[in-house]
Amino acid sequence: MNFDRPRGLGWLLRLDVSGCGLIYVDGVLHHGVDDKHKLIPIFKDDFSSFRLEFISRKLFGESPFKFSFTSSSIAGVLFDVFSTSLSLLDLVNYAQRDSSIIDLLSRLAKKITITPSVSQVYAMARTLYGFSFNDFSREYRRIRWDYSYIASVYGDRVVRGDLRDIPSPRIEDVRRIVNEISCILDDVGQFKVGVFEIFLFCHSHIDTAWLWPYSETKRKIVRTFSTINGLFKMGYNFTYVQSGAQNYRWLENLNPELFDEVRRLIDGFLLVECGLNLILN
Repeated sequence: MNFDRPRGLGWLLRLDVSGCGLIYVDGVLHHGVDDKHKLIPIFKDDFSSFRLEFISRKLFGESPFKFSFTSSSIAGVLFDVFSTSLSLLDLVNYAQRDSSIIDLLSRLAKKITITPSVSQVYAMARTLYGFSFNDFSREYRRIRWDYSYIASVYGDRVVRGDLRDIPSPRIEDVRRIVNEISCILDDVGQFKVGVFEIFLFCHSHIDTAWLWPYSETKRKIVRTFSTINGLFKMGYNFTYVQSGAQNYRWLENLNPELFDEVRRLIDGFLLVECGLNLILN
């Protein structure tokens, strides 16, 4: 498959498949894929092709002895805008429990003076929700009903050229609005609650020796680290903790390029090797 990359944009690929697997972009391992990780960011400037390798086994090693490929979608994405949008959606969800931030959301909403085109709404719905966006799936975050309606009724027709689309917002205007919103969010984020400090770390519990064979453990290690590396590139801001020295040794032997990426994350204190266990079981 070949794609022309719009200037200033990245790609967000969605794969609805059963089982677990890996995606290679231009022949290089890029990201892990399973039923919990269906969105794959692609940042290469000269992205031209991708290849999939899958097995029917699920996350915990069990195999239904069947494999299905339901659908795939790809859309151009401004990842800095995407990251800010995720923060706004988190605030909207949090407002259901804390009404004190509704005024903040009102301030932020007044900054948004642009309207997406139908093709943009359709690309968002298909990429984030697959074919289930019209069923109000809770897999990601619930899509607005009007966006779901527009995407399902008009999306295909506009993309095929049967209906004329409304103009898309200019990228310059989008970035200006996002910068204004980010400044407000940064100011709001500078607060402390009482005298407590809360530290949250992401972690993957990889059983080095469990009910599955070592070959499955090795596949999980490569999938896990490639997925975490992709999330960092996607713009998520977090600290990831991974124990088990044997996991790193296997990763170094199986995929030296990905191992080098992991070492760079460790050097930047974004990924932390913790614990004294050589093997986690």
